[in-house]
Amino acid sequence: SSPISSTVHGVGSTTEMSIPPPYSYREQPPPPSDPPPPHLPALADIAESFRRELGLKGNISEVIDQAAERLGITDLPLIAKAEACHIAVFGSGGEIAPPASVPSTRQQTTGNTQQCPPIASPPPSAPVWTNPLPKISTRDIEGCWGCTCFPIACALFQKRAISEDELEHTGCCFLGPVPFGPFTERRRRKKNTNGFYKMDDETNIDWHSSPSAACNGLSCSRRICKQSTEPVLTQDVDGKWICCCLPLFWAYFTKTQTNADTLIHKGCCFFGPIPLCPFNEPWVRVPGTNNFRSHSKPSQADMYFGPNCVLNGASCSRKCC
Repeated sequence: SSPISSTVHGVGSTTEMSIPPPYSYREQPPPPSDPPPPHLPALADIAESFRRELGLKGNISEVIDQAAERLGITDLPLIAKAEACHIAVFGSGGEIAPPASVPSTRQQTTGNTQQCPPIASPPPSAPVWTNPLPKISTRDIEGCWGCTCFPIACALFQKRAISEDELEHTGCCFLGPVPFGPFTERRRRKKNTNGFYKMDDETNIDWHSSPSAACNGLSCSRRICKQSTEPVLTQDVDGKWICCCLPLFWAYFTKTQTNADTLIHKGCCFFGPIPLCPFNEPWVRVPGTNNFRSHSKPSQADMYFGPNCVLNGASCSRKCC
């Protein structure tokens, strides 16, 4: 725009000056404000949502502690812990968050809509171990176990590590010499301890004093042999073996390797002191495992925990020499 001319009359002179146009001010946007805090339900409602969606049990504080342990949220007061767990599971709007396998995306518009790469979520922090006793790893617990329970109950079973805080027990229970049922059960570590509780009964706890010993009420368990993490070689299995199977069955036999994946079992079965039948049969390795199956009993498998210890259903075998 052209300057505005103005004449100023002075004494004995006339001066013309230019006055610039007024500055055009733009309206500035209001400063950004913090988003409102998420609306979260009451503590009892949060606990109830965890019972419903996560299958947890217990009172309000127990349910929240279980959810926090599962999500890796620690070192917070109860209410803050509950709110953090609720947001982690359902989001700030109270809706169930998408599965972790579905990546979240951002979109920005610059003439065209562009999808940005997924945003990686930080891994949950591991629970802090504050127990003065050293933590016993589930990998060190793995193996073949025997359990006795007063007065005459007992069990023979395998303990297998599912994770650092979870075990699976698979085996058979006996009442005296009589087998009365196979079982499979999951057990989870009680927070900050070396105790593992049964998933459907949190009062049923195996307290481990070492990787090879545990007590639970009137029962006591000992590891018979440790789970091998290496392939078992048939040349190391070769030798004389004895097998016991409740109530009074047992066998004495030799195992002879014919190749890297085949063993020949030759011996005799007994009932108490009475010989029943001789046997001579091949057992072949299940590919990629330390298990061997017989052609005559394909549904059974010898599970080798090492070159000198085997579990098969209600029977346990040990190498003599």
